[in-house]
Amino acid sequence: MDNILLLFVCLLSGLVVQKLPSVPKNTHEGINLFLIYVSLPAVTLLYIPHIQWNWTTALLLSVSGCIFLFAWLFFKGTSHFLKWDDKTFACLVLTCGLGNTSFVGFPLIELLYGQEGLKLAVLVDQGSFLALATVGIGTALQFAEGQVRIRTILRKIVFFPPFIAFVCALIFQFWNYPVPVVSVLKKLSSTLVPLALFSVGFQLKLDLQSDLFRDLSIGLMYKLFLAPLVIFIIFYGILGKNDLNAQVSVIEAAMPPMVTASILASSYKLRAELAQLITGLGILTGFATVVLWYWFLGENV
Repeated sequence: MDNILLLFVCLLSGLVVQKLPSVPKNTHEGINLFLIYVSLPAVTLLYIPHIQWNWTTALLLSVSGCIFLFAWLFFKGTSHFLKWDDKTFACLVLTCGLGNTSFVGFPLIELLYGQEGLKLAVLVDQGSFLALATVGIGTALQFAEGQVRIRTILRKIVFFPPFIAFVCALIFQFWNYPVPVVSVLKKLSSTLVPLALFSVGFQLKLDLQSDLFRDLSIGLMYKLFLAPLVIFIIFYGILGKNDLNAQVSVIEAAMPPMVTASILASSYKLRAELAQLITGLGILTGFATVVLWYWFLGENV
């Protein structure tokens, strides 16, 4: 529960600090760079080498990819009717197509399903970072820069620090890190959550204009209700599973929007105000909706 307390402390700290006149207004930009170039690669290098690759692993890793794919389809259809611009579409796909499967997800999964559930949640979370480092950064680049060549997008994906770390981590599966390296990676990766949440809080503006409220509501409706419903249908309906793998996958799918994806959207100027607001309010409302999904799954075991 101390992780959940830390979550709110970091968000509130960012909100308070943004009001201080002595703090530069672009403070979050430096923090975001540190997150992308240092914290995220450290997390990837630390955890990816320990994944055991099998059918169950592939299934859990694919959860985030499915959510992102359906987010693209859902928001594409919605964009057609609401006449969204490309930046709004990309912002919602990024933030609501990827979930906060680690910092919010891990403590809640451990609370609901214990250590066995937590082991499965780690795999779902690695799928989230894989999706972020590939289709996530590709989406950000495409809609931030307009019409760019596929070669340009691929080149930037290849040189995106978390993606480089992912490739290195796959290679390092055949080599055990020295103890000092593990210690350094743990310390660097521990900066991800507090700094990311502080950055979100620092940029959070509680100014619910009519158009912002509409986009916010649609995004959260998808992330907190439709996304877990999609995973529920896949596991329970199509695959006929109702085991711990299925339950953890649905609950992880119900987690609020990913903080790191929000940072990415802000960094590429994809409706930054919407990205930060949907992440902050998503965390606040996500606890209640996760409990509802947990109760619903209990009724279907």
